[in-house]
Amino acid sequence: MYVIATSLFTLVKFNFTLATYLFQLYMLIQFSLLLLLFIEPKRRVFRRLSKEMITEFFTYTDEDHSELLRKLRTDLWTEKKMFLLLPALLCFIGASCMLLCPYLDSQFGDMGFNTTEVGVFTDTPIPAIYPFSITKENRSFYFYVLTLLQAYSAVFVVSLIASGTLICITFVFEYNLHLSYLIACLDNLEERATGHFSRTWAEGRPGRVDLLYADPRFQASFKKCLKKNFSHHQKLLEWISLVQDLFKWPVGFAYSTGTVVIALSLLSTKTGTSLPGTAFISFMMCILEIGIMGMISILGQRVTDLNEDLRRSVYNMKWYFNNSNIKSDITIFQEMSLRPVELKGFGLVTCNLETFSNVINSAYSYYNLIMAV
Repeated sequence: MYVIATSLFTLVKFNFTLATYLFQLYMLIQFSLLLLLFIEPKRRVFRRLSKEMITEFFTYTDEDHSELLRKLRTDLWTEKKMFLLLPALLCFIGASCMLLCPYLDSQFGDMGFNTTEVGVFTDTPIPAIYPFSITKENRSFYFYVLTLLQAYSAVFVVSLIASGTLICITFVFEYNLHLSYLIACLDNLEERATGHFSRTWAEGRPGRVDLLYADPRFQASFKKCLKKNFSHHQKLLEWISLVQDLFKWPVGFAYSTGTVVIALSLLSTKTGTSLPGTAFISFMMCILEIGIMGMISILGQRVTDLNEDLRRSVYNMKWYFNNSNIKSDITIFQEMSLRPVELKGFGLVTCNLETFSNVINSAYSYYNLIMAV
């Protein structure tokens, strides 16, 4: 980071495109280190979430919902596959940064200044100014050493960001899966209660709904099934609270870093006619940042939408047929479902499509401001 910071402050006077490109790299390295800094102390939270995810998250005793869960997992997997393209795109950009970008710049680009006089070492994939002298005699040695260090740094940064992205996708999708599961169980609450009633009392269901709900034995079955939904919902609230605790700082820095990187990427693409490789990789970084912030916003929006669906499912239960005791339970459930459940960056910025729109507008405003200076 020190080499990149000193290089960009020097190069901004000679080649603004190259300086903005280095600043983008600086921001990404900084973000990866912050990601490691804020997630590493949360190892216990991460271990608990992982353990609960790979084991049985919640079980409805004496009820078989295997087919429902299979269908929900299939539907969510179809949606999840699109998000998994982002880590792959990140790896492609990292490889392009090390291979394609320097080739295009060396074959078709022009730095626009005497690199030897300024002290820029251009043999490595990422041109930089190093705090030591590189002579012709040891140029080959430094080329291999510094290229290896840059490649190691690229793998480190790409691995951290890709891993963080993948973990965030996995945990939030697991929450969405079980929230969808809870909503489906609530929608089938009468059917589940009827099944429990039939198994317990070995009697068929009465023809009329009002007669069914008038039976105190059915009311007991209804209450028992509803209690399972209560426990499931409490488990989900605890889960999303842990996910929020784990990702509130990384998500917040992802939004702030992405805003700056998008603005600088647009700037490099606009002014990078003399360095086509640098302009190309800046454009790819812009696409990646838009994708990552879009992913976070869509996941957050999905969490909010599913909780609104839960609220409607609770209200749509046939509470008006139940006794006052069960009505009180449903009222408590309804009150809990009215509390907003949201993913928030820094614990303040709600992750949704409105925030995504505001971030893109801010990035474009920064771009116009820099272009006007």
